[in-house]
Amino acid sequence: MVTVFQFERYDPLIKHVRRSDYFATDDAIQAFGGSLVPDTAYDIDEQYVDPSGIVRPRDMSHATRHIPPSTGVRSVRGASSR
Repeated sequence: MVTVFQFERYDPLIKHVRRSDYFATDDAIQAFGGSLVPDTAYDIDEQYVDPSGIVRPRDMSHATRHIPPSTGVRSVRGASSR
């Protein structure tokens, strides 16, 4: 399992920081100069992460919400929240 995050990066075309629809590993986000959004952490099997560290939105249906082990609560299946 790998932890992935949504990320933000500066878009020079619109001259504004925008949040991506894609998810990526922390290393991949750092490699292309973005910043991760901590509250968007999900765990996903490595088979859905491409070689550059990015996960396409369609593959996020296989992800589980990442909850840090210190909370004592297990991960909840699915990517939706209310």
